[in-house]
Amino acid sequence: DNQETKVVRGYILAADGSILATTETDEDGNETRSYPFGKVFCHVVGLSSAKSGIEGEENYHLLSEDGNVLKQLASDATGQKAMGNTSVTTLDVDLQEAAYKAIGSNKGAVIVMEPSTGKILAMVSKPDFDPNTIEQDWDALINDDSNSSLFNRALQGQYPPGSTFKIITMSAGLSEGVVSPNDSFFCPGYKIVEDRRIHCHKRTGHGAENFVQGAQNSCNPVFIEVGLRLGVEKFCDYFRNFGLMEKTGIDLPGEASTIMHKEENIGEVELATMAFGQSFQITPIRLAATVSALVNGGKMVTPHVATDVLDEEG
Repeated sequence: DNQETKVVRGYILAADGSILATTETDEDGNETRSYPFGKVFCHVVGLSSAKSGIEGEENYHLLSEDGNVLKQLASDATGQKAMGNTSVTTLDVDLQEAAYKAIGSNKGAVIVMEPSTGKILAMVSKPDFDPNTIEQDWDALINDDSNSSLFNRALQGQYPPGSTFKIITMSAGLSEGVVSPNDSFFCPGYKIVEDRRIHCHKRTGHGAENFVQGAQNSCNPVFIEVGLRLGVEKFCDYFRNFGLMEKTGIDLPGEASTIMHKEENIGEVELATMAFGQSFQITPIRLAATVSALVNGGKMVTPHVATDVLDEEG
């Protein structure tokens, strides 16, 4: 990359101006990319060496200088390197640190997103790595398949959404009029679909409940019933309309796709399990974007982490 010989890679900043990535130069002119928060932002900020995360997405800006033309000419003439642009992000340091702490040593991801704008306020994935010691750790990290620490589960992890998906089934059921808030249900602790007994998480059952109570109880048989009333075609229509077959288009590299049955292969049993979020897989970022559309009045927003590019004059 020719630009790297002429431009010092610019800063990446959190929304409040905290430095998330910077280039340090020693007296011999050797440059080291430095990450002041270490592991806390490792996946979302990414690595300049691997062009991952924001480092990868904003690579062009970080190595461009849009500053004063006279300064550019002067630095060209003296052979001094110009300062690259600064990338300002939507990330909130306090929220990121809280999310990082909350996930602890569990494997998984946390995303905090503003539903009305798509701003990503926090994005954490564990297991993690230390971006400041990446050169010496690289081989060990690449060969450690059991942890896949370099993998950003928020964008690349594919998981069954489980009960979080019930609000989508609920929305579809209410919109299509196949269920109303006061409809009566009875949960004996399971529901028989074709030849399968599909259990509720409460094995002893919730007994008699209306639809609102069924939702509050996160009762599987209630949602199975709503899914079956919708039918395969309508269920799949809503699945698509909620964007669940598409990537969100977030401004970060490596977003994974949804893993879903072909519509013609969905029978009653598949439909029943899909209604409570099992037997298909989506990414955490896809779920966050879909749920945001559901809570912000139906407007699908594109999640994003970058807001501004600033020259060295600000």
